[in-house]
Amino acid sequence: YNVLEATYFTQLGTTGAYKIPERRFLVIRLAITNGGAKEAELPFLRLVDESGTEYSEVGDADFLSGWFGLIRKIGPTQTEEGRILFDVQPKSYRLEVTDGAEPGKE
Repeated sequence: YNVLEATYFTQLGTTGAYKIPERRFLVIRLAITNGGAKEAELPFLRLVDESGTEYSEVGDADFLSGWFGLIRKIGPTQTEEGRILFDVQPKSYRLEVTDGAEPGKE
């Protein structure tokens, strides 16, 4: 998992079809490589702020160009590039990769 870019936006979408966040949209562009010999499912990621508060990805971001989507699979020895979306206040965060288990059991 390599973060290539992280940018905040006050709105996303096209003219007449803008999406407005509660706080700010944080778009993170990633390159993810599967170094294994089998297809891998990519879990949702989360942000954690300095106080330990966790923020989940926006699950319905089909309006975001290059969005990784809900079902994320990557073939063996492949690298995929895409974007994920959060609705958060601008500040420092740590990006965490989960193991895909249900919340609280990751």
